[in-house]
Amino acid sequence: MVGIPLTNPRYHRSFRDKIVNHIEASLAEADVKHEIVVSIPTREQGLAGVVEATNFLVQKCMDKDWDRLWIVEADVEVPKHALVRLLCSGDINLGIYPNHRHDLRMMAGYFEEHWDRVKPCVHSVFGVEQLRGKVFENMVWAGIGCALIHRRVLEEIRFVYDLPLYERKVGVHDQLFLLEAQRLGFKVLLHGDVVCGHLPEWSLQKLEELHIEC
Repeated sequence: MVGIPLTNPRYHRSFRDKIVNHIEASLAEADVKHEIVVSIPTREQGLAGVVEATNFLVQKCMDKDWDRLWIVEADVEVPKHALVRLLCSGDINLGIYPNHRHDLRMMAGYFEEHWDRVKPCVHSVFGVEQLRGKVFENMVWAGIGCALIHRRVLEEIRFVYDLPLYERKVGVHDQLFLLEAQRLGFKVLLHGDVVCGHLPEWSLQKLEELHIEC
């Protein structure tokens, strides 16, 4: 099941057709049975709304008995080969994409654990060249905007909104989910060969014009 968390309809409306077209092209390349589900309007706003929308999609995936949930956020453009590459042995397979910045900073890196706490994740952000064509594992993180998650993970954990942890800069909902999954022994793979666009700053076309292999 492909799940699109739609938390700000007015903001995302201008991207939606383009996002869905990219998803459908990637689904056709992989040739898999699928269903695309868009989340319903959320009660909450901000990060709490994102968590609510994402968990709505998780529950839909479980209720309809799909074996995997492919989360594609409503401002993330996936390359045509994305799903083919993500359909591999990991329990969670992650594409990567830039942050909403103008200096092309990728949202991906390693968790840094010290004794009983987690050091802020952003201290180990990968660069584009470091990511190129490689697959990383062992306490990795990325944004959840392009994530293929097996249902066995979703049977164990959900996304959470935890304001105290946000304020301590331990991580946001996607990083906390990936940290917990790996602590439980699930295999998370970060695919440097699946580079996605992140609208409006970084479309796939713009990344390709900069000779970044998407």
